[in-house]
Amino acid sequence: MKINYIKLPSKSNEIIISAVFNAGKIFAPKKYPELPHLVEHMIANKLLQYNYKYEAVVDTEKCTFNIYIPKENPLKKITGFFEMLFGTTKFDEHELNTEKGIIKKE
Repeated sequence: MKINYIKLPSKSNEIIISAVFNAGKIFAPKKYPELPHLVEHMIANKLLQYNYKYEAVVDTEKCTFNIYIPKENPLKKITGFFEMLFGTTKFDEHELNTEKGIIKKE
């Protein structure tokens, strides 16, 4: 995983934290080729639950999340993001099954 800080123009009231995971489509098991896409959806749902503004992309080699954080007092949002990724965040079975259905339709 690689974390980047992206500086925006001084007029912007946001910063961007970019989390890049080596978890693209080429790393998916043959039996589950859509696994990276599913993981992207599951993390995106958690970001929405915690009111993060974000962009997410899965490509051949990586899965990238750009998280937009207000410049004023960003520590709480940045800390929350890392706690969500590496802490005790759990995905329930209903949510997993819902996202599987969405991905099959895409």
